[in-house]
Amino acid sequence: MTLDVLSFRLTRMAGRLVSIATCALTGRRIIGAAVGLGLAFGAQAADVLIINYNLVPTTDTNLQTRLQLAGNTATIISSGALPTDLSMYSQVWDLGANAAISSGYANTITSYLQGGGTMFMMGENSGYGALRNAALSTLLGTLGGGPVTTGGYSPGTQAIIPELLTVNNTSSVTFNAVGKFTNVGSGLCITIECGAAAWGAGTLSNAMRGSIVSVLDVNFLDSDNFQPLFTDNLIGYLVQQGQIGNGPSATDIGTGAASYDASNLGTTLNPVFHGGTLNIDAPNMTLAQNFAIGTEGGTIQAVATNVTVTGTIADDVAGTPGALTVTGAGGRVTLQGVNTYTGATTVAPGTTLALSGAGSIATSSTVVADGTLDVSAASAPAAVQSLGGSGRVELGANSLVIQHGANTFGGVVAGTGGVAVAGGTQTFTGANLYFGATQVASGGTLVLSGTGTIAASSSVTVDGTLDVSGTSGAALQNLHGTGAVQLGAQTLLLQGTQSAFAGTVAGTGGVRLAPASTAVLSGSSAYTGATTIGSGATLALSGAGSIAASSGVTNAGTLDISGSTAGVTLAGLTGNGQVVLGSSTLTLSQGLGGFGGSISGAGNVVLGGGSTTYGTDQAYTGTTTVHGGVLSVNALLAGAVNVASGAELHGSGRIAGPITVAAGGRLAPGNSPGVMTTNSTVTLSAGSTFDVDVNGATAGNDAGFHDQLVVTGSTSQFVANGATLDVHLTDIAGLGAYTAYVPKVGDTYRIVVAEGGIGSTRFAALDQPDGLAAGTRLRLVYNTGTGLQTIDLKVVPTSLAAYGASVRYNRNALAVATSIDRMLAADDAGTATAAQSAMGNAVLALDGAALDATLVALSGEIHGALAAAQPLSGQQLQGAVAKHLSMSTTEGEARLTGWADYSTGETRWSADAVSSGARATHNALTVGVDVWQSGVSRVGVAAASTSTQVGSSAGSSGKLEDTLAVVYGQHGVAGFIGDAQLGYGTGHSRSNRADPLDAQAERLTTNLSTRQQFAAVGVRKAFDVAGTALEPFARFGVQQVKRDAGSEGGASPSALSIGELSATGNRLTAGLSVTGSEKNPMVSAYTFRGTVAVGRDGGDLLNPVVATTLNGMAGSVQAPDVGRGFVAANVFATRQIVPGAYAFAGLSGEARSNRVQKAVSVGAAIEF
Repeated sequence: MTLDVLSFRLTRMAGRLVSIATCALTGRRIIGAAVGLGLAFGAQAADVLIINYNLVPTTDTNLQTRLQLAGNTATIISSGALPTDLSMYSQVWDLGANAAISSGYANTITSYLQGGGTMFMMGENSGYGALRNAALSTLLGTLGGGPVTTGGYSPGTQAIIPELLTVNNTSSVTFNAVGKFTNVGSGLCITIECGAAAWGAGTLSNAMRGSIVSVLDVNFLDSDNFQPLFTDNLIGYLVQQGQIGNGPSATDIGTGAASYDASNLGTTLNPVFHGGTLNIDAPNMTLAQNFAIGTEGGTIQAVATNVTVTGTIADDVAGTPGALTVTGAGGRVTLQGVNTYTGATTVAPGTTLALSGAGSIATSSTVVADGTLDVSAASAPAAVQSLGGSGRVELGANSLVIQHGANTFGGVVAGTGGVAVAGGTQTFTGANLYFGATQVASGGTLVLSGTGTIAASSSVTVDGTLDVSGTSGAALQNLHGTGAVQLGAQTLLLQGTQSAFAGTVAGTGGVRLAPASTAVLSGSSAYTGATTIGSGATLALSGAGSIAASSGVTNAGTLDISGSTAGVTLAGLTGNGQVVLGSSTLTLSQGLGGFGGSISGAGNVVLGGGSTTYGTDQAYTGTTTVHGGVLSVNALLAGAVNVASGAELHGSGRIAGPITVAAGGRLAPGNSPGVMTTNSTVTLSAGSTFDVDVNGATAGNDAGFHDQLVVTGSTSQFVANGATLDVHLTDIAGLGAYTAYVPKVGDTYRIVVAEGGIGSTRFAALDQPDGLAAGTRLRLVYNTGTGLQTIDLKVVPTSLAAYGASVRYNRNALAVATSIDRMLAADDAGTATAAQSAMGNAVLALDGAALDATLVALSGEIHGALAAAQPLSGQQLQGAVAKHLSMSTTEGEARLTGWADYSTGETRWSADAVSSGARATHNALTVGVDVWQSGVSRVGVAAASTSTQVGSSAGSSGKLEDTLAVVYGQHGVAGFIGDAQLGYGTGHSRSNRADPLDAQAERLTTNLSTRQQFAAVGVRKAFDVAGTALEPFARFGVQQVKRDAGSEGGASPSALSIGELSATGNRLTAGLSVTGSEKNPMVSAYTFRGTVAVGRDGGDLLNPVVATTLNGMAGSVQAPDVGRGFVAANVFATRQIVPGAYAFAGLSGEARSNRVQKAVSVGAAIEF
């Protein structure tokens, strides 16, 4: 390698001008070789230092002799007394063939060489001098002359290159045990086998004025192998290099002129900048010099031309930065060397600074590129400390490495290569166009500000910090790394499909994924803005990846948390995209809002608050836990739902898994109103609430319907566990237009349908809602029979008795209503029997006329009617006897008289406030005989058989059958005739009615024994008025009837238990009979008799009350309440059949309030 100084001016040595030759070793012109040794060394003596290590005898003294012959003063010191300052010596010879070089000594050598010193450094072959050779290689590398390596062994004679022949022409040297340089860096092999090498002035980039010669064999100076002529040439070479580095030289590039032409380099111009401008005065120049830049800086000016600098540019004084400016409109300056200057680099507008091959400006403190920095031809990534300016950086396919960013670049970085920020803070404010990767190393910061963008970069790896807070939003293709992205208030747009970022994204801004992009975040990000996933895009949260601080996620693509290790928390989720859970848990602290997408996987979802609506099918099979807020399910949800305290579950969709509501939680089917369906068991906890909105008679969605929960599946149950049922008739929030709805008695709202049953648990006591009609209430009806089990809300009167009174129920129906009220109260309290519950629920299932009729029918009015009709048989017998006696008013012979009386008729009771109407059809056959007769006096006996068919207008029937006997008699005194009767009878009372609650059930019947007894007395007196007998009369009687207790039997809840009946009455009658002129029917062909009377009944026989028991509830029943006063009339006529025998026929009737009787009778009498 040649040194990079091509010329130097003539040097006056020892006061005389000498001839000039060119030194190929250094590239400078040197004194010609023809002069003698003394001339070559000059008349001025030099002080030379020899450092002796006492390795080989005589080496130091042999060298000292040769130096003294050249006119120098040579001082020998021991290696143990190394000075710290060598500046007073023109040459230093270090003979330490295998001695280390300490760091302090290396610093001393460096300072010496930087000051223009010349030095010989002894080495050795690798078998002996490994320690020194390694230290020598390190030192030369530090000085900027490397890389230097040694190795091998090449003793013998070696040719010397002509450039070393500075004093004599001896062209070879013989070495005894020499080593070999295998790489000399910027130096030059001075023997053919490279046993010796030289680094001339200008070749050491960190000590440009100094020079070093090294021989890898100490023996060439010992007495046995001494090579004096070779040694003289080494001495002469060091003298020569010292003159080059320190002698009077050409002009430096300073401020003495506006500029200096580059064509004068090597003649009148030194390659050393001291504030001046080097003007490129010829096209396409190549400068091979190594340049030095002083603290004043330097400028290369290339106007409309190109220049290539193949040498290097270094600081003139180590540690003192020199700055380089490249200027010139249309010019291009290309650097090919590994430059080491440490000042700033400025590229003026319109100018291009290019790096080519190994060209480097990595040590420059900063690069201000207002023109163009072109690194496309560099053979390795181009490194700069920092980048500023507003120009352009052309990468080509290469990369730019910013090592310690501290500037703002407002220009454009372009090319297919990439940019790396290794450290510091680098700011970009321009719209960069490079397509390669961007790397921000740990400890480095890349700031995008203003319109700054790196959107074209194929990927951005942030292990340090990427700050986009100063932009109006930043776009990246792909984001990688483990560092931090600072958003400020801006939005980061990820556009690529390969983002995988393990770092943190922070700020008040948000993150947005462009359509069809993909990003994996595995770090815990802290940004608080929105997260947006575009259509077809996928955001995956992996490992500990978190965006919990984000205000919410709008998902039009896919959110994949299946790779999360601890689950993912989001503030909210909206959109119509997909969420993939895998087996992870998604926690939504503020709910989903109107999420229209779908969630899949086996994981869980936890809702922490806010409002969440599932409007599309959700396929995830894990559990949804509603910790707070409201979940509305309006589609299919495949998993289970747990509702915590303070949370609510709504919706009109289907939930496949179990629903569990904790104390304080709410389950509200529908969306006010609506129908919710679940395929699994629903379990309410005590203290939870089941909400039901009612705005119509049927279950359905929207206004005009009511809520309903449908539990499907043969094993799926509804378990209330004493939860609160909260019913709303008014203020129903979900209705768009509310129309008032007032339930009416009999309306039924089926609020729960459970195929697997409702179990034995119940809701807590129901609080009645606002909006009910006066006098009505809602009642829970649990239908737990076989088949489908349901829970109904039934609109019932507040009290059936009160309701009945309001619609004028009769007393019998009111008695039943009162009993059922008691049954319902017991059922509500959980103390009712099964029969009572069944009856109460059955009755409440009725409405309107059906309810009214059923309550009447349940009262068993037929039993009241039978009780009211039971005295009729005895009264008929008394009437038959009285009629027979009334026709026996004439004196006759003492004979036996037999007689018979058959009557048929009916009695009608009119409906009133007590009972429905009734009708009795009665038939009686009476046979009697006067066993003793004397005049009008007689005594007789009679027997009767009666049958009475009783019917109630309520639709039931009965029958009374009696057998009675009576003893009677009459006696006349002073025209008055008195009579008396005493009778007794037994019989049966039978009833038959349909089950009021089940017309197909077995009929309800009774067959009860009856008994009665009676006694009556009467008095009459006849008056003849114009041939017509007028006979006033009065009668008084008492009667008692009894009926055994019994039951209608059967298992029906409608069956009544009938109490024992015992009723007593009395009757007082007064009237007038009219008889024709013919009074004795035994002798007269015809007779006629008519009677009218009034009377009054007393006692409880007239309106008997029958005690009843309905499902354990005591009650009563009776026939219509009839008046005690009455009028009666009869008329009959006789016809003699034969003397002593006659037949008769007649009509009779009785009328009173609410009851009318009529009868037809026929009969005959015969005397024996």
